Amino acid sequence: MVPVLSRGAPPQSVQEFIKSDSEWESLRKGEVVILPTEDGDSTEEDNQHAGMAAILIDAAPKEVWDVIADKEAAPDYIDSLESAEIIEETEDHVLIRQTMKLGPLPRVTYVVKHSPIPIHTVNFEHHSGDMKDIKGFWRFFPVDGDKKCLVIYRLSLSPGFFVPNFVIRKSLKKSLPDALRAVERQVSIRKE
Repeated sequence: MVPVLSRGAPPQSVQEFIKSDSEWESLRKGEVVILPTEDGDSTEEDNQHAGMAAILIDAAPKEVWDVIADKEAAPDYIDSLESAEIIEETEDHVLIRQTMKLGPLPRVTYVVKHSPIPIHTVNFEHHSGDMKDIKGFWRFFPVDGDKKCLVIYRLSLSPGFFVPNFVIRKSLKKSLPDALRAVERQVSIRKE
């Protein structure tokens, strides 16, 4: 059964992401759900790969937002992220230098531009560094009267150096759920 979203939900519809009762059922059981991306899982010609996943966290969206907004703490709980340093912060965006290691992929350092819309969305995109391109978003939807938060995480990347496509797809399939579980654990720790 599709839950009733709380008032104040972001303009983008949750139904754009979670399209079936079986997905809601899996989320309610505490599972991470891998979602289809609107542009498919990869574009072979430019070596662009994308993945998207969802989790239902037992916390208000503000509590989840506070974890995601604390960008420099992310390496403490996301295994693939080795470092994160804010190098510029304005009213509209934050530039963060990150070093990431996704499975068998080489370690990369890059600057990503985060554009937050509190407390519903964080869009991010490549600014500079080792990666050819990296972009994506976090979306936060209040569920069950703000008692829970549906989190959607999308990541699209193009390394800019040769990596077999199956390696990138496998890394994304593991790293997206791992990141969502890590956020869930961090929210739980902060609530204690």
